[in-house]
Amino acid sequence: MTHPGKQENGYGATLVKDAESLGGSLGTAMDHALAAATETGTLAAEKLGSLAGNARSLGEEGLATFSKTIERNPLAAIAIAAGAGLIAGLLCRRTDR
Repeated sequence: MTHPGKQENGYGATLVKDAESLGGSLGTAMDHALAAATETGTLAAEKLGSLAGNARSLGEEGLATFSKTIERNPLAAIAIAAGAGLIAGLLCRRTDR
């Protein structure tokens, strides 16, 4: 590559070729990095979706088990709820005297 008004020697041409080669290598490296980042993001999104689905299933199973326990032992459930309410009420009523 020659520039008007400049004398070309072997070093200038080599420098230009090296710079062009470096630019191409950097572009290729950036393309690879972008592809890897995109793939990693896609895999992370898929894993997160799977974990959310698993959490939802576990929550639904826990709620179903809880409901069945209350249906089998309604008096115990009422007693536990009353006890928890009493404790919460006493803690809220408590003041620094």
